[in-house]
This record gives sequence, C-alpha cells and structure tokens, in this order.
Amino acid sequence: MPNGIRELLRAKTRDQHMRLHELIDLKIMLGSRRTYITALVAYLRAIRPCEAAVAFFSSCNPSIAMPDYKDRLQKSNWLGSDLISLGESVPDELHAVPRRDSISLATAAGYAYVMEGMTLGATGMLPRFERSLGLSASDGANFFAAYGSETPQMWKRFTAWIGQIDASQDDVVQAARFAFAQFEREFSSWNRTELSLLEDPSLHA
Repeated sequence: MPNGIRELLRAKTRDQHMRLHELIDLKIMLGSRRTYITALVAYLRAIRPCEAAVAFFSSCNPSIAMPDYKDRLQKSNWLGSDLISLGESVPDELHAVPRRDSISLATAAGYAYVMEGMTLGATGMLPRFERSLGLSASDGANFFAAYGSETPQMWKRFTAWIGQIDASQDDVVQAARFAFAQFEREFSSWNRTELSLLEDPSLHA
C-alpha cells in the first residue's frame, strides 16, 4: 500500500479527530479524581472492543500483524490497572464490533491507527495529571505513560507498517472511522454527564 494511506487517513478522519479534541475536555478531566476516573472508563469502553478485535486478528495472522502487537495491545489492561489503583472496579460491558472472525487486515489496521494515534496523543497529557492530580505511571496514569520513552519510535514503526500493508485503503479508512465513532459516542456521553454535574447548582450549595 502506498505511504499515502497516512495522509488519506488524516484527511478522511479529520472531522472526527477535531470533534474528539473538543469532547475530551482536559479541564474537566483535571477537575477532580472523580472526573478523571469517569474519563478512564470512557476510554476503556471505546478501546476495549476494538482492541479485542485487533488482538484476535493479530494472534491468527502474526506474520502480517502490526509490529510489537503483543506490547501494543495492552491499552485495556493499562486502563484497568489505573482504575484499580484508584480504588475503582473495571466495567464488564463490551460494545459490539464486527464478529472477530470477520476482521480483515484492513479492519485491524484502521482500528489500530486510531488506538495508536490516541496513545501517542495521550502521552502529552501525563505531566498535567501528575501536577494537578498527583498521578504517575505507576499510580493511576499507566495509560497516559503508554510506551514511555519508546512511544515516538513505536509510532514510527506503526506508520511504516501501515504504509506498506496489502489492503484496501477505503476499507482501512472505513474501519478507522468506525473506531473514531466509538470514541465519539463514549466521550459525548461522558462530556454531557460531567458538564451537567458541573452546572448543577445543588452540587455547589
């Protein structure tokens, strides 16, 4: 696949990317540990079904799977460990994705593009959580620490892989838009709920 898939993905998902930037309100997340925890749950609900699908494809097709897939497909575990370290339980529900046995290389690549991009962006938020909420990679913010100092290199290896896979560009884009929609749904609900609580005068009496 030509390297232009990266530019195509950026162009075709730009609208969803911008909406997510608006929905994932850092001021709300920094407001308290409670709002931070509810954001972690939204991340988990969006990521877990897509990650499960990519993990199934990768384990069945390791020769064409994204590089370091066993290390990358830990995001749900990171989020679960963060919730547990903050004294919360890990939700069980899993939103539907296409049947795992129907996941193609293009679908796995599209889902992974969104998850890896989200991971890259999340690392820039870690210092704010450390300063404002007293969190760290080992205490409530493992997800935002991601791959640590290896994060930029992990992204480079991923984009090199997605630029050369033999798959339909349209199918990769369709899968990426589906994954973005997962995030939009979860964070739309999170944003509305948290804003309504912030604006409830009975909570500030």
